[in-house]
Amino acid sequence: MNKKVHIENWDGKPDFDPCSLYMYRQDWLAPKVVEEHRKGTLSEAKYDHVWEEEEWRYQNNLKDMAKVKKLQKDIAVIVPTHRGHRPWMKPCLESHAALGYFVILCYDNPYKLPGMDWASRMPSPDAMYIADMVLMKHVTWHAGVGVPHIWNFLYGVRLAKAMGFKYVFNINGDCILEHPENFPKIIEMLGDADIIACSSVLDQRVPFCGTMGFLAKTEMMDLFWTEYLRKMYHFNIGNAETRLGTFIKNNNYKIVPTAHPKRGFRFPESGNEFFDILGFRHLHAEHKHRKWEKRTPLPKKFYDFGPGNIYIGKNELDILTKFWETGEDQYKEAWWNL
Repeated sequence: MNKKVHIENWDGKPDFDPCSLYMYRQDWLAPKVVEEHRKGTLSEAKYDHVWEEEEWRYQNNLKDMAKVKKLQKDIAVIVPTHRGHRPWMKPCLESHAALGYFVILCYDNPYKLPGMDWASRMPSPDAMYIADMVLMKHVTWHAGVGVPHIWNFLYGVRLAKAMGFKYVFNINGDCILEHPENFPKIIEMLGDADIIACSSVLDQRVPFCGTMGFLAKTEMMDLFWTEYLRKMYHFNIGNAETRLGTFIKNNNYKIVPTAHPKRGFRFPESGNEFFDILGFRHLHAEHKHRKWEKRTPLPKKFYDFGPGNIYIGKNELDILTKFWETGEDQYKEAWWNL
């Protein structure tokens, strides 16, 4: 059964065309509206309003159809994330919106008690505007990211499957692609395989497959997250990367091998396919390790400070802002010593 969204045109043809409908309505309305206006039964203001309303309808249809066209593609982008990613979420979504696919932001529900405010717990309005859809899971209570992360993944994959997407491109909410225009190369590399991930090592005692970024068949990922969830609450051993690697190996799924960076994704490292082709970067890790290892801070363009600059502490932001404005080492050193 084809689950893809299809909207008929006014003339019964398969694909809705906002321009065609606009012209059809113009041809149908014009004689009536012009005649009523000529007879004086339609005021000047109402006459103008008729055409303004038709223009609004046309523009709204264009915007809606832009989303529908994304829904008709084979790939959906899933961004599993939580409030700790917010300083980098807007750059993340901007780089993935550039891919041209339907972007589902899967956000960990932060409302564990009544009366909690919105701004300090949700993504910025600018970030949420970029996503094609925002999906917020039910509240989970476990500490750490493991439990909420798997629910985010499962909700996102199940939605993608229900909407007929054959593939999902997953990217965590604190990562970016500096070269989204090269994504077709990753699709080509995947070919008829089941998955290509940001890194993978299967030929070792404990297999590993990166979950921070991957392109995979939706059906396979649905089976994996369903299996993961079934045992998680009583057998929560091993991280998602280890479990995915084991799942792929034990079930003989076809994976396109990619190089595992020597230092993970703390810094961009040539030799890894996702970095070399897509410019894949883990900004959250870079932010921390640049500070700990006394390196230059990330450029300002990689941050979203949120409403009222609430996503980064005032002291840290003041020092970083002075560094970005002056480039002076004294502010870089002050940041290291925070």
